[in-house]
Amino acid sequence: DRLLRTERGVPRERLMGTEISGSTLGLIGIGNTGSRSAAIAKGFGMRVLAVDPLLTADEIVKRGAEPATLAEMLPRAG
Repeated sequence: DRLLRTERGVPRERLMGTEISGSTLGLIGIGNTGSRSAAIAKGFGMRVLAVDPLLTADEIVKRGAEPATLAEMLPRAG
């Protein structure tokens, strides 16, 4: 919005976002907000990894993510 207000003749390419399909989202905690974020990310075609020390791996899968450790997740999520 700011770019359009301050500059005239802005090329369309400068307004385009980054493709997120195929990217990986890392969640630390997958409670209500994390579960909803996972569902939205999957709708965009993203891979979802989650770390939650209070849940079992099966529960993380039920909430829409792949279980991972923090050490595994951080290098892969971006």
